[in-house]
This record gives sequence, structure tokens and C-alpha cells, in this order.
Amino acid sequence: MDFIAVYARYSTAGQNVLSIERQIEACEAYAQLIGKKIYKIYFDEAISGATTVGRHGLEEMVRDAKAGMFEGVALEHVDRLARDLGIAGTVFKKLQRAGVSVHVPGRGPLSLIDLAFQAVMGDETRRVTCERTQFGIRDMAREGKFPSGPCFGYVKVPGQPGVLDIDPAAAAAIVRVFEMRAEGIGRNSISKILNQEGFKGVAGRQFVHQTVKGILNNDRYRGMLVYGRHKILKDTETGVRSVHANPRSNWIVAEVPGARIVDQDLWDRARAVELQRAVVPERTTDERPSYLLSGRVRCPKCDNVMHVAGPARHKQWHCYKSKDAVGCDFAKMFSVNGLDTIVLHLIANELQHASYVEAYVEAYNAERGQADERLTDLRAARQRRVDVLTRKWTASFDRAVTKGFSESRIENARKTLEWDLEAAERELAATPANRAVAQVDKGKMTALRDAVQALPLKGPIRLLDEAGLRVAATIRQVVSRIDLTWAGRGRFDASVTLRLGSMIHIEGAVVERPTAERVLTGAYQRTRGRERISSVSLDQKARYAGGHAFVTDADWEAVRHLLPAATGRRWAMTNPDPRLTVEVIVMALLTGTSWNHLSQTFGGCQSHWVYRPAQMLRTEEWVSIAETLAAQAPERFGALPELSRPHEAWAKNFLTKREATSRRTYARWLSRRAARPRRTPSAT
Repeated sequence: MDFIAVYARYSTAGQNVLSIERQIEACEAYAQLIGKKIYKIYFDEAISGATTVGRHGLEEMVRDAKAGMFEGVALEHVDRLARDLGIAGTVFKKLQRAGVSVHVPGRGPLSLIDLAFQAVMGDETRRVTCERTQFGIRDMAREGKFPSGPCFGYVKVPGQPGVLDIDPAAAAAIVRVFEMRAEGIGRNSISKILNQEGFKGVAGRQFVHQTVKGILNNDRYRGMLVYGRHKILKDTETGVRSVHANPRSNWIVAEVPGARIVDQDLWDRARAVELQRAVVPERTTDERPSYLLSGRVRCPKCDNVMHVAGPARHKQWHCYKSKDAVGCDFAKMFSVNGLDTIVLHLIANELQHASYVEAYVEAYNAERGQADERLTDLRAARQRRVDVLTRKWTASFDRAVTKGFSESRIENARKTLEWDLEAAERELAATPANRAVAQVDKGKMTALRDAVQALPLKGPIRLLDEAGLRVAATIRQVVSRIDLTWAGRGRFDASVTLRLGSMIHIEGAVVERPTAERVLTGAYQRTRGRERISSVSLDQKARYAGGHAFVTDADWEAVRHLLPAATGRRWAMTNPDPRLTVEVIVMALLTGTSWNHLSQTFGGCQSHWVYRPAQMLRTEEWVSIAETLAAQAPERFGALPELSRPHEAWAKNFLTKREATSRRTYARWLSRRAARPRRTPSAT
């Protein structure tokens, strides 16, 4: 057999197809020298010699060798076969078992020892090259240059490797992303807005959820270079690349002021929102929430998120799993219009009396202050232990102190001190420092108040533009979840959970925030096309359940002689507890609670807590009562006379209509009685 094969390969390390042509020319000249013919030329282009994955030319050559198509293989160098000792040895043994020898021009046939020696040299050369390349890359990163090249927002500077210039068009889009995220707008909504405004993403494509997420997590935009967070390992047999995290000690962090696109304050605000939302995964679909409370309403049965369905004029919340017999059997629906109105009314009422946030912050700081005192003592004790061990370790090098001890004993003692010192330093580093004092975030309170005022206090509210998304994002930061309870046809109760932590600011804290919540409840009723909304918080229910929460004993003594009972009116006989009626009126006027909702707070019949207050508000004595309470405690009841005027007019109209209805009902009863045939006694 007078045939030999030629194998050539080049990797991606700055080589090209000319390298293969040069290898083939050298092997052809060698074949002509030894008087052999070329059976076939096998080659692999742009494939590393450290793996066998994707090397189809090598695989075909081994198959033909086993089939006996040629008696030898010519290589320019052993590293063309493989740059890994194990791979080179495996391929050489396969060829040797097939009776095929390996030739190198200028050396002739190779033995196993010759191939192993050259393979070791090639493997070592590859290792040294990789180390030098990594050293050069890390050295470039230390100098503030970007080894990985430009990302979205930057362009290369010709002739200056690692130096980037800012792309103005992309930088404007990046700033818009951080501004909208700092205002609480979701990533899906941000991508939609950017696409509507005509911004182009990476490689001219549109923005999507993952694009926005990558921008928000990229430290380059704040002028910081972070290199070496991960290392990539490649399996030589399967070619699968796996990513592994490096310890922080291996990271290279450098400041690059010329690469800054986003200022630090905007970066911190956007990252704070991003880290807060990281606890609860965001929606990953491209469809943004089209309603104000999307993603917040929970099914009473299965606790899953409810969806909106129904015609355009009568949208309703329903559990999407109720369509599946296996999922949820709760088939009731709740009005989107009514729920939006309830939530907006609840938030508007709470913003008028936001002292509960300040009270919680005060209690939170007091409790945390006690914990900080304990942390201070613990940190001081651990710091003293570190200082003592440090002095002992330093003294172990002093000849005057260690005189008379053997070197081995000193060395053992020094190692023990080093271990104890490292453990003490880890404990000290793990001890949290004293935290800053929490304060009410006036900016967020103002933004929330403006957001509620910008919306009509009547649903349904659709999020169709950027302004609507900004307002909705502000409200959705406060509303954590909404639980609904079915109360009959056209009626339901809603429990709205508000996050107190979103309205509290802690200096220097990005993730840590108070996790307290506040639950408000509201009721919705639709009767004959009319909607009725009422709301009261759970802590207000607890305060008012025992009665007399607003009116103190001193206030009662000041106004009890002004009650209609003192004038001998018959009304006093129908109201066994006039003080409770005064308490109900004061509560309804100062908190804005609906009259129809008072029976849920104080118990009893609903008609009593509409009829009894209306009777008292209609009297002339109530004007004197309101003015007396305002003079008695102006900080609590100063607005009572002004708030009473519209309710006085309502009471007169309400009772007039009720009396007219009663007269009509009595007249109908009399007419029916008169028309009824009288029974005559039968003759006996």
C-alpha cells in the first residue's frame, strides 16, 4: 500500500485558512520525498485542539484508517493532531491498532514516546499561552480597560484596545430605562414604552424583558468595571461549557469615569426598586398589566391571581382556574369598576390620616435601638478578642518573648494563633453594624398622594400610556395584595393589604426595609344600577368595636345637656344610647366612613345606623353639639362644623323621603283595607 493521508487543522487563535494550505504543502512535499501518494486530505477549520467535539475531519480520518484505506498519516506537527496529551495519546493508539503510522515532516515516523514528548510540549505551550493571555486580560482590566469589548451603549475606539466611547443614542435609551425603573415601572412596561418611542435595542432589535433586565444589572453604566465574576469550564469530551462563580477575592473592580452613563443617585434608586422586586418574581410575559390592580387580586378559594374578563362595559375579576374542573370551583366574579373604586377610596382616606406610618416608624426605631445596643456590646467583645490575638501573634516573632522555646513549638503556637485569629475576624465581619434610623419617606407619600389625586376615584382605570403606567406603578408599590369575599349578588368585601415598608426610608439601606403591613377593608354593593362604596380599616374596627373611641368622657359631659333628650323630644325614646349615636356621627364625618358600613363596625341593624344619625343631624341641637366639640378640642374636632353641613342637608332629604314613603305605604294599606270585603255574621 503506497498511500498516506494528510491531516491539517487550525484553531481560532488569530489563524486562518492560509495556515491549512501551508500545512498541506509541507505534508505533500514529505510524501513526495518518501515516495508515497496522497490518499486524501482531512482538515478541521477554526476548531481548538484541546477537544474532539466538532472535529469531523479527525473522525473521518480515524474511520478510514480502521477501514485500511492508507498506511500512514502526515502532520505538520503533533499539536495539529491535539494540544491535549490525553487526546493525542488516544488518537495515536487508535491509529496504531489500525496499522497506521504517524509521520511529521523532518522527523519521519513517530513512536509513542516521541509523540508523548511532543504532545506534552504542545500541552504546556497551550497552558502557558492561556496563562499569559489571562494575565494580559486581567492587567487590562486593572488599568480600567474593558477586555470583553463594547456592550449596548458603547462603541470601540479604533487603535485603542479596551477603550470604549459612549453611543449617544443608546445612552439616551439607557437613561430612560433607569428613570422609569426608579419610578417603579415594571420591566415589561419599560420595554413597551421604549419601543413606542422609537428606541432601538441591541443590534437594532426591539427591547424585551431580558434586555431591560440586563441593562439594569450592568455596572458599566455607572462607570464601574467588574471583571472575573465567573469562570467558564469546557468539557473536552462533550464540548459543553459550564459557568462557575468566582469568589469575590478574585474579582477585579476598577472605576472608569469616562464610561459613566447613569449618575450614582439614579443608579441607587433604580437598583433599590430592582432588589425589592427580586423577592417576588416579576411577570415574564410581554403583556403588561392593563388594569390598575393586575397581579394583586387573589381568588378566595385557591389564592391564585385573578384575571379580568367580560365585555368592555362590564369587566369583572374571575379566577382563571375556575374554567378547569381540576383547578378551582370558585365561579363568582367581582366588578373591576367597584374594586378599583374601593381601593382608591381606601388609599385616599389613609393619606388624610397618615399618622399610623409615623407611629409604626417610632415603634420600629425603639425596638431596633434595643437590638443595636446588644449588637454594639457583641461587636466590642469580638473586636477585643481580635486585638488580643493580633498582639499574641505579633509577639510570636519577638525573640525576647520566645526565648527558651524550640522552633517547632513556636511554629505550632503561631499556626494555632493564625487559625484563631482568622476565625475571630470572620465572626467580627459577620456581626452587623448599627443601622441607621428609619424615617417616613415624605417624597413617596407626596408622590402617592399626587398619584391618587391624578386618577378619577371611580374605576375601571386602564393603563394606556406612560403617564398612566407611572401613576399605577406608584400605587402598586403600596398595594401588596387584595383578598375578596363574596357577600351575595352584587355585593362583596375587599381586604386591601398595604406595604408600610414602601413608605419608609432608611439611610444607606438598599434591601433591608420594615416588612409591616396594614390591612384595610371596604364593601361594595350594586342595587338597581346604583353603586355604594364603604370603607374602614381593621384597626379602626377594633377601636370602634367597644364604642367611644373619639368622644372622651370630658367631651361627653360638655355636650350631653345639648342632646335632644334634654328638650323632651320623642326621638329620645327611640334611641337608647345617644352617646353611641354621637360617636357614630363623629366617626363617619371625620373618617369618611359610609353610613351603610357602620353596622359592620358597631353591629346591629344597618337601618338603625342610617336612621338614628339622620334624626340627630336634622335637629337644631346638632349644630350646637358640633360647635361645642370644636371649641372643646379644636385639634380633634375643629373641622366638625364644616363637615356637618352637607350631612345635615342629606339627613333632611333622607328623612323627608322616608316619611313620604311611610305615608304612601300607610295610605296603600288603608286603601287595601277599605277595599277588603267585610265578613257578615251568618244567620242562625
